[in-house]
Amino acid sequence: HGGAGTTSSAVRAGTPSVVLPHFADQFYWGKRLHDLGVAASPIPRPVVRPGKLARRLRQAAAPAMQQRAAELGRAVAGEDGCGRAIDQVERWLAERR
Repeated sequence: HGGAGTTSSAVRAGTPSVVLPHFADQFYWGKRLHDLGVAASPIPRPVVRPGKLARRLRQAAAPAMQQRAAELGRAVAGEDGCGRAIDQVERWLAERR
């Protein structure tokens, strides 16, 4: 679908995506992944057709997209955004005491 969780998992795995957004943030993440060169352009669920999906899958399997996805995966390896956010909130709370 391409929500934040799926997007995070795909990026961390270094795997290209084919996003079929249904609602909410999925449209944003599908476009963002495409803009980063690690996903084919998204196909909104209501307009997905076999031929269109097949073309996007071929794009995702292309060596250049595979390489870019792997590079991005290595670049974010070890990132812990949630942990960093928790640390920051705890620092702010400690400063207010």
